Amino acid sequence: MFLKVRTVFIIIIILVLGLFGQIILPSSVPAQRDPGRIIKADKMTREQFQALPEDQVIEFKGKKATKREILARMRQMEELGKKASLKANEATIKAQAKFKEYHAQFLKREKAKLDAENAKVKAKLASLRKAWLRDAIQEEAAQLLSRYKTASPIEKRQMDKRADELLHQLQQL
Repeated sequence: MFLKVRTVFIIIIILVLGLFGQIILPSSVPAQRDPGRIIKADKMTREQFQALPEDQVIEFKGKKATKREILARMRQMEELGKKASLKANEATIKAQAKFKEYHAQFLKREKAKLDAENAKVKAKLASLRKAWLRDAIQEEAAQLLSRYKTASPIEKRQMDKRADELLHQLQQL
């Protein structure tokens, strides 16, 4: 958006400078023309300019041209400005499309990296979980073994059952 505004602003400046500068007024007036009365454009308003006849000679910064020539050059500059604006818009659209394409590629690469890192983390967590469960089972088995020596026959049957469950859990890992 900023690029469009900036481009339009530059085009307007070029047109204004061209209107009253060397771009619009030719450096010399053809010799066959009898200029009659020459009007100085230094302090002329837009309305005064519009009221002039088409073949009125106007002088601005030492250069002379007819109103018709000035208007023709203004139209020419306006067309150039429109063409420049269209080119700038096309360039903006192309740049935006290219940016979207690069952005999509970047996001795709970043997602692939992130997915790979997530897979590593999940694998490590699974490994740590297994190690933690193995340690917990071994610790409980060691506690059962130490209590088994002094346990009653009913407690021993319960401990045997729990030891079988622990062994099954250990085999599942």
